[in-house]
Amino acid sequence: MFALSFLLILSLGFMSFILLLTRFRNNDLITPVSGLHLQVFILFFIGGMAYLFFPSGDPSVAEGDVPELIIEACIPFVVGYSLVFFGELYIKKINKYKLSNGYYIKNLSKNKIFSKSDIILLAVLSIFGITLGTDKLIFLVYLGNFYYPTIFIFLLSYAGFDTTNKLIVTISFMSFAVFLGFYSPWRSILVILLITILMVVAIRAPKRMPIFFIGGIFFMSILLPFQMLKKDRFDEFLRSPVSIISESLSIESLSRVTMIGEFIAVRVDYMRELIYVYRDNPSGLRGGRGGEYIESLYQQVIPRFLWPGKPAVADNVTFYLPRELGLVQFEDADTSWALNMFAEATYFFGGWCLLWFMPIVFSLATLLENVIERIYKHLKSKILASITLFYLILSSTTVTFMTTYVLSVFFIVYVLDKYAFRYSGPSEIRKLI
Repeated sequence: MFALSFLLILSLGFMSFILLLTRFRNNDLITPVSGLHLQVFILFFIGGMAYLFFPSGDPSVAEGDVPELIIEACIPFVVGYSLVFFGELYIKKINKYKLSNGYYIKNLSKNKIFSKSDIILLAVLSIFGITLGTDKLIFLVYLGNFYYPTIFIFLLSYAGFDTTNKLIVTISFMSFAVFLGFYSPWRSILVILLITILMVVAIRAPKRMPIFFIGGIFFMSILLPFQMLKKDRFDEFLRSPVSIISESLSIESLSRVTMIGEFIAVRVDYMRELIYVYRDNPSGLRGGRGGEYIESLYQQVIPRFLWPGKPAVADNVTFYLPRELGLVQFEDADTSWALNMFAEATYFFGGWCLLWFMPIVFSLATLLENVIERIYKHLKSKILASITLFYLILSSTTVTFMTTYVLSVFFIVYVLDKYAFRYSGPSEIRKLI
């Protein structure tokens, strides 16, 4: 059982790595489709391996049952992703290479498509979003989606240490980003910031990537325990940050590895969510809830000001459903947890729905890339939308949530495209080519 579950998870890592490497070589790494592939690599492959080797992090599941549960949940997922894998390799083979937004993203360091005023505007909007956004100010929450894309664009376009001015600007910009992540109660902010830095290194200096990757693992081994302690004892952290930092650094190596493994197995693992759908809701594997799924989609798309009595769709997918499945205890009234889109589809349509659902999801992500090309006038708008959707889809949860967030990204970038961004002329594009 253990060997088969290991091989199934390993196959996801192999396929997603090959597709990401192919897209990297074709300058298509930072796109919506690549965001899905990176999600599979991080949240299903790495997360699944952590769940297999550190099942003690989830006390509600018997350790001896984990391999069997992984096999049951993983087989439809592997088959569905295999269809995507071979389909994408075939399409890449028959299509002639063309310049894409990914090509221009890769060359941001050579040609300043985004001006400094553009980056300042995006930084201000996104910081307002992540610091002031609430359920009552949902538009600011949508602006927060541009936080990591802004950092990514800045690091590719203007960051450097070869001149004094670049050094000062880079240190100032990144210090502020680290400061926000340091004092944020959300554990993911500093982690995604580190992933962003590694992606920039992969694009700007691919030969140095192995060194930075090893450094990233070492830094993550220090960062994650600190983030976990900070989250669990946030009030104490605000009173005395030094004591939490000191405690996190004093953790022994073996305890540190176990602590990180158990954290990834529970909080950075979409495979676990699939397992819970199979284990705690066997009736859901027969499907029969497709009508509820479609209904929740159209309800989420219609704005509340047009439909004052609209049902609280978010409460269903982030509060009641995770508790019904056992991912969160009913006694925990604070934790918000939305299922990933593949576990959600399995719950509503049945286990083998992934054979048609996964190709549809990846096809829709490809459609988003084509829509970006068509609806925006300025090159910088196309690049911004592509990067933002990459980050959004990488961390995506339910399709119900994703629908609203994707539409908000298209709308906000459209406003920027029409009123804020100055035209990047053909001469700018010719320099890249």
